[in-house]
Amino acid sequence: MGRKQLKIKVKGLGKPKKIARFLDDGPERARSALRQVARQMAANALDDVQSRIPDDGGMQTLYKSALRMRDVLGLGEDEFAVVVTGESVVSFESVDASKVVVVFRTIRGGEETAAASILRHYSPWAVDVIPAVQGGIRANAILKVASASEIEDIREKNRKERGLVEALLARRGISITSGPPKLNGKAMIDLAFLALRLEKGLGGFKPRPHWTPAILNARTRGLKELANNSEFVKHFERTLSDPKYQAWKADLDDMPETVKKNVAGKTDGSISRLGS
Repeated sequence: MGRKQLKIKVKGLGKPKKIARFLDDGPERARSALRQVARQMAANALDDVQSRIPDDGGMQTLYKSALRMRDVLGLGEDEFAVVVTGESVVSFESVDASKVVVVFRTIRGGEETAAASILRHYSPWAVDVIPAVQGGIRANAILKVASASEIEDIREKNRKERGLVEALLARRGISITSGPPKLNGKAMIDLAFLALRLEKGLGGFKPRPHWTPAILNARTRGLKELANNSEFVKHFERTLSDPKYQAWKADLDDMPETVKKNVAGKTDGSISRLGS
């Protein structure tokens, strides 16, 4: 079975000035072609990963929507990656106590209050046993998905430590009020943690391998998929062979519109509709 190849045929250059201009553009055209390959392979990998994540209308849908393709500093100017945004902001009041536990984190650049320090030290917390400290909790709440048994174990730990936590708060002159706790910070789902649990089938999740098979597919079939993409091949060939073709310059930008359009439907999912 023959291997697919990209055949480049340089078109007539015409006048000497056109020849000189085409030759002068040569290094930049070659760099553009390399970026086209890297970007398109990353875009294909993004589609592959997202196609393997089920839409559940909740956290998995939010995770799927949070996947992005971007230039990654440190990899090299012609290398791109599919990444998880890391955390996604949601409403703390609407957090499902049966799905997550809370780890408090200091607000970057802010001074940590005594209450926030104590609650951070005794993290993680089951949502329904977090003390409602007077004045609210000045911290960010990182929400980590957990199984029912894990949440119950953490809830039991929180209850055992409740007396000590209340004593520490009282020593700092901090009282506990009735009602739900108020968060004076952001509530963020730890999407990278969710990705690992979903990939490996941890914490009560059904195994949904999506990164491993997508990476394997990119390694074994990535270039073949590019060769089968007629629109990409045409753009790639004209970049290297057509002196009149100037669209290649857009590929030297951080993220050309052509690539944005290709992945927009996959990556611009509305996270806000899921609780932000």
